[in-house]
Amino acid sequence: MDDREDPLTESLTFRVSEGDIERLKGVSGPIPKSLVARAALRIGLQVFEEDPTRVLDIKPAPRGPKPRKAD
Repeated sequence: MDDREDPLTESLTFRVSEGDIERLKGVSGPIPKSLVARAALRIGLQVFEEDPTRVLDIKPAPRGPKPRKAD
């Protein structure tokens, strides 16, 4: 079974920056952002599998309650 046939049974929630969202919007166009994000996750995972040290360059999200949006 390849990735396109793998049933989507799990959910993952994590914080992203406004810049991340803007980049997603910029590349997604009429395609749903969630579909582009899932494709980016799969491509990124392949990169990390090839070179696991690359994940060390990513700053982790802060712990604690979800930040509130500015009014």
